[in-house]
Order: sequence, then C-alpha cells, then structure tokens
Amino acid sequence: MRNIIVLVLWIMLLWGVLLAPIEDIEKLQFGGFSHWDKIGHIILFGITGFVFAYSASYFKTITARILFGFIFSVSLALPTQGLQRFVARDSDFCDLLADTAGLSLGLLVYVLLELRRKS
Repeated sequence: MRNIIVLVLWIMLLWGVLLAPIEDIEKLQFGGFSHWDKIGHIILFGITGFVFAYSASYFKTITARILFGFIFSVSLALPTQGLQRFVARDSDFCDLLADTAGLSLGLLVYVLLELRRKS
C-alpha cells in the first residue's frame, strides 16, 4: 500500500511540474548551455521510472517490474507532451527523447540496486 501512495504522490507532483506554465526555463543559460529543460525532463522521468518499478513490487520478477515501469512511464510521458501545448508550454520531440533517456536511466538504477540487494 505504501508503494502505491508513493506512486500516486509522485504522479501528482510530476504532472504539476510538467504542466505548470513555466516560460523562463527555456531562456536559462549557464556556461553557454541552454537546454536545462531537457535536463529537467531527464531527472523527472529518471525518478518516474525508478518509482514505477519500485511500486510494482507485487510482481515477482524484476523483468515484470521493469516492463511495468516502462509501459506506465511512457503512457504518462506521451499525453503529458500533448497536454503541454494547452498550458502555454512548448512540446517537442526532444522533450520526449529526454523523457525516454531519463526513464531508461531510472530503470537501470533500479535494476542495479535490485541486483546488488539480492547478491
């Protein structure tokens, strides 16, 4: 039950951040790097992939947990990108790539931690 609560709270926070009308983040530059919004997507979906896989502890195999995390994270990322157009935010293919990269990293961290825990 605790895992589901963590999952629901994370989804609410994620949607709040991704659908908030933030205009200045794309203008932010530090050291000549101007893609901080993509870093944000990578971090947010890295956490999302990890939280989804962690929340799927009722599945016996790690493969099933990873598959659950992947499917539900992608099914969260796709509509989020579409909905951003309605809240004065840009949505582009690079955001989706950043979401996928973060998701992959989050799932990889989950797998490594699970393998370490089991050994």
